Amino acid sequence: MEVAFSILLDSAGYNLVRKYQLKIRQLFQAKETLLLEPHSTIKYAFETNNFEGIEKYFDDVARTTEVFEIDIDGISAFEENTVVFLNIAKSEQLTNMHLRILMDLKQNFNASQAEFEGPSFHFHITLAYKDITKETFKKIMEHFKDENTQVKLAVKQLGLWVRIAPEDRWFLYKISSLSQHQ
Repeated sequence: MEVAFSILLDSAGYNLVRKYQLKIRQLFQAKETLLLEPHSTIKYAFETNNFEGIEKYFDDVARTTEVFEIDIDGISAFEENTVVFLNIAKSEQLTNMHLRILMDLKQNFNASQAEFEGPSFHFHITLAYKDITKETFKKIMEHFKDENTQVKLAVKQLGLWVRIAPEDRWFLYKISSLSQHQ
């Protein structure tokens, strides 16, 4: 079994992402991201044989993390693999949470760090991927080049994702609310 952790978006963020995904679907026929809940990954997939321990740890992270905000500062892309996304501006709080999770999972569950994870991890919310060609990717980027997407979004929940077998689809298994202590 594989698991992954993400931040989930408040209703304003969710609606913003779906607006862009729908527009991309209508204009460019990209539909793969419509199958996933809008989110930003904070720990990429890793194998586990201790799901109960991972779930308890996930709940502990949510319980000990206070609600916070992220800044969306544009539409950008990973050109090498044709991924279009809403860019999340550098956030010390988000980076520190990511690094803490990596360290804890390595120490307590022997979870390895994925290739792109670490101090320079690029937080983002995917708008299109997988089912777009390089040509379509370029058209999407051209279409949104002047789009103003400066917005603050509240992060109030974490998501625990599960994939039972490699041929299965990922699904959002659990949502946990962050601490409201101020």
